[in-house]
Amino acid sequence: MSEQTSNGVHQDLGEQAQQAASKLYDASGRVINDMAANPEQAGDQLARFAREQPIAMALLALGVGYILGKIT
Repeated sequence: MSEQTSNGVHQDLGEQAQQAASKLYDASGRVINDMAANPEQAGDQLARFAREQPIAMALLALGVGYILGKIT
């Protein structure tokens, strides 16, 4: 693969990653606003998620704990 082709692929991947991050940021903002507007419903949804997918919830909790541990 030539160097120009390789650089083009890296730029494309970088742009795709940036677009994905932007979409994720926008979606998370909407979720946070929805949760702030209806905290009871957000709690119910979180409880339902924990019952339906306990392993994912445990991994999420570990991830949040890890990040908070790194921050402090």
